[in-house]
Amino acid sequence: EWLQIGHDTSKLQVFINSGLAEPFKQKTVDVQAEAMIKLIDRGLPIATVPDGFEFVVVAADCHGVRYNIRYVAVAVDESYRMAIIDYGEVASLASLGDRIGSPYLREGGAGEIGVDMVAVDAGYDTTSVYDYCRVTPGTMPVFGRTGKTYRPTDIRPVEKYPNGKPMAAGMKAMMINTDRWKDYIFNLMTMSWDGHGQYIRIADGAGADLIESLTAEKRIEKTDTAGRVTTTWRPKGTTKNHYWDCLVYATAMAKWWGPQVISHKKQIKRRRPAVDKRQRLRRGGFLDDLPEL
Repeated sequence: EWLQIGHDTSKLQVFINSGLAEPFKQKTVDVQAEAMIKLIDRGLPIATVPDGFEFVVVAADCHGVRYNIRYVAVAVDESYRMAIIDYGEVASLASLGDRIGSPYLREGGAGEIGVDMVAVDAGYDTTSVYDYCRVTPGTMPVFGRTGKTYRPTDIRPVEKYPNGKPMAAGMKAMMINTDRWKDYIFNLMTMSWDGHGQYIRIADGAGADLIESLTAEKRIEKTDTAGRVTTTWRPKGTTKNHYWDCLVYATAMAKWWGPQVISHKKQIKRRRPAVDKRQRLRRGGFLDDLPEL
């Protein structure tokens, strides 16, 4: 029976529990609210983009027309450091567009920056989300899935021709392995936001609803027969994890599109300002006093 188990974790659990009458080796890690509160930057006001952060992405968790839509706005810099700058809930997707349509202020009052990308969860009300993303520039539907065989992020075409070929300019959806991205965010949460390398911090003004949602799940680590550890995330209790899901979608979107958008913005800044053609033809030096022809 032991040889037939192979690398099947579920069969191994049954064998250890029933055959050996021993507990299955499983480790549970909780994200505590105290640790999350330490990530709050008291010097960064809510709805403010930190200095040096050039990419802003918003993710929305949509559960149908009967429920409000929760959203989280995340700012990212070129070193993939992240800051949760805004969150809240709105009654509809149209209200979401109105809420995030205005640009965010930069830290220190040094201008404004608009939202670059919007990720909308399409797992519950797929049709409504598709209709919204078709007519709203900069938005993309996202689907969360679990399983170690899935890649962290994958882009799939949504609109296809009758022969099954994807439309070149058709709408696309992002497929996200939520377990992998939750592991990534969990590792960021263990780093100090004022340290070096990648980190995540939260703007001042975050309420208990955000902290409770970000800590609504626990990580379960299981070890198979080969000693390999797999992780899954499960709810702790009845606390809703809407903002936690939004953060996962925003992080995946930021890692996928952030480098391209930041690089494009840098190219725009490096471009030479346009010069009037009449200025190019203007004479200089000893010919300045000659009459115009």
